[in-house]
Amino acid sequence: MIKILRLAALGLLASVMALGFGLVGHPLIGGATAVLGVAWLVISWRLAGGSPALDDLGLLVFTGIAAWGLWQGLSAWPALVGVLLALAAWDMGRFIRRQALALNDAAAARMERTHLVRLGLALGGGLLLGGLALLVRISLDFGLALIITIVAIVALSRLVVNVNR
Repeated sequence: MIKILRLAALGLLASVMALGFGLVGHPLIGGATAVLGVAWLVISWRLAGGSPALDDLGLLVFTGIAAWGLWQGLSAWPALVGVLLALAAWDMGRFIRRQALALNDAAAARMERTHLVRLGLALGGGLLLGGLALLVRISLDFGLALIITIVAIVALSRLVVNVNR
């Protein structure tokens, strides 16, 4: 199932980014983005689990395209969704390769379910927080922003430690 979800994420990535660029008057960039997304999809499909170098490059390229697109007038929503989809595809590719090392099918199926739940929570949280950042504007001075960042890092590290127990 995770292989199908990965291919779906890559297809949606290509579609969302191409549509986003097309809607702001950059159809050539949208087309090039679609071609890159479809190329990543086809190569991943042909190689079954993809390749680590290709997945790293795909994540880097699509994150860069989204950032550059924001500078060119791309709406922040397609950029956010595109980066999340690229991250999901990258993560699922790495998981598929790691899952191939599982000793039996029952363990592999359990690993897949657990991983998909965690990935869904991470992507949902990213969409929620990213969307919230796009919708709510708060003016903070640098000192307060630094304190909030430090508190958030400490809280997240404690959360990770507690989840791993």
